[in-house]
This record gives sequence, C-alpha cells and structure tokens, in this order.
Amino acid sequence: MLFNLNQKSPEQELQELIDESEKSFLDAFDKMVLKVDHNLTYGKLMNLRGWSRKLFDEVRDHPDMFKQTSKLRNIFMPALKTAVDTYDRINNSGADHKTVKKSRMDLERIIELGTTATQTLMDKIHSQDQLNVDLDLEVLKKML
Repeated sequence: MLFNLNQKSPEQELQELIDESEKSFLDAFDKMVLKVDHNLTYGKLMNLRGWSRKLFDEVRDHPDMFKQTSKLRNIFMPALKTAVDTYDRINNSGADHKTVKKSRMDLERIIELGTTATQTLMDKIHSQDQLNVDLDLEVLKKML
C-alpha cells in the first residue's frame, strides 16, 4: 500500500481554507477603502476590517466555527462591496449633496450591521469556549 506523503490532513486543508478566506476578505476591504473619501465612513470601514481580522484569528483557533462565517463571507461582503461601489459612483457623478449623503448613510448602516454581525460571531465563539470550560469543570467536580 502506497501513502502519499504530501497529502494534507482535513485539519490542514481547513486551515488553508481559513487563511485563503481571510486574505480574500481583507483584500476586498483594502480595495473598498480606496473608494471611500468620507473620514467617518472610512473609519467605520477600517474598524470593521479590524474586527474581521480578529474574527479570522478566532476562527483559526476554533476551526469548527468557520462554517458559521459563510453568511458574512458570501452574503454580507458582496452587499458591502455593492454599497461601496454605489457610494463611489454617486459621489463621483456630480450628484447633489443630499443624494451623496443618503448613499453614504446607507453604506454606514451596512458597515454597522457587518460590525455587529462580526462581533456576534466572536461572542458565539467565546461563549462556546466558556461552555466547554464549564463542562470540563463539572466533569472534574464529579470526578472528585
């Protein structure tokens, strides 16, 4: 029986998928921030980028939680990109101030939703950790 020494374990493949997803996610943020010229909106977008990086760090430590990031990666990120592109297009079209402001406010609302979703996922990971610690303590108490 021959063994492929280069074959990756499922854990290694999952870690690579997490790494690739994080790179893609953060690269998308880096492209988006170039299109945002409003300081507050830019700051909110960079804050979300920071939370996203923290989330991927947590997921790297808890790979079983990766699947729970799928909505963030596959639904939210395209919606955010669309909102940034729309804001950029309207802002550069010579549209009136009111239209640009509305587009920016819509974008900021989407960013805030993404930040909340990211923080909620991180809370879920931490609560799972706490549950595991609590269960371990219960088992130890029963053993003693």
